[in-house]
Amino acid sequence: GYAVGNYGVGLWLPQIVKGMGVSNLATGFVVAIPYIASVLAMIFWGRSSDRSGERIWHVALPAMLMAAGLNFQGNVEGRDIPMGASERGPIDVVVCDGFVGNVILKFYESVAPMIVKLIGERGVAPEVLAGALETLDYASTGGAPLLGVRGVSSIAHGKSSATAIRNALHVAARTFETGMSAHIGQRIAQRAAAQQGVVA
Repeated sequence: GYAVGNYGVGLWLPQIVKGMGVSNLATGFVVAIPYIASVLAMIFWGRSSDRSGERIWHVALPAMLMAAGLNFQGNVEGRDIPMGASERGPIDVVVCDGFVGNVILKFYESVAPMIVKLIGERGVAPEVLAGALETLDYASTGGAPLLGVRGVSSIAHGKSSATAIRNALHVAARTFETGMSAHIGQRIAQRAAAQQGVVA
């Protein structure tokens, strides 16, 4: 849970705040707020534990709050990503830095064409293989929602074909129809309110 939160605050919050049109100095102050709040919460939580002499619930309660909203598996192996699962269960989201994420995406895009070419050289019809490996083709999805912005924004590959653009528009429409941004905002607000209730 710590790693996910750390990436979220460290990587996305400065860009979101800066996008609101504030200065670099103001961005720095605003981004520091979660860290300051975390330090104060840790001091308060530790003092509360020392004052009451109770340790188990002071450790278990934050862990249960985290587990209520997130099935965090920890580190996963590179071989788990194409399968979408590890030995601990299915994987829906992998959090990594931008460089590693870009390398994984570019590698993933190259897998289906490589397999079609290799097996096609052995006499199997490329059309049959292409249909079987369609889930590995980025154009079948086309784009992904950009998180952290109000409204709907779908990001597509720079070399997207007409099919990929069409599918990216379907993703954007589905994102709008399901109210995904509003749902994410509500969940974040609920978690923040729950955490404030625990600290208070």
